[in-house]
Amino acid sequence: MRFTIQTKSGDKFHKFLADIGIENFQPDPLNGGVGVYTFWSLIIFLILIYVMNLLGPPPESVDAIGYVGLSQWLIIAWGYWIGKNRIVES
Repeated sequence: MRFTIQTKSGDKFHKFLADIGIENFQPDPLNGGVGVYTFWSLIIFLILIYVMNLLGPPPESVDAIGYVGLSQWLIIAWGYWIGKNRIVES
């Protein structure tokens, strides 16, 4: 059972890395330092969360799951900030 979980996790991680490559080579370039730093800081943060989910202990309470679930909206705002700092060529 453990082997299948690791295989599925590895497949998801490879898809995540492929998405990073696709996003990084979009025709709309990132706007200077702010766009580059926000994009790569989000990628590093998501990889860190992924590794912590794989290696960390399960949540201790239902409240902890609720707080983390609500805080995921900050990732949406982070993505909006990255999109706002793109140079759109029309």
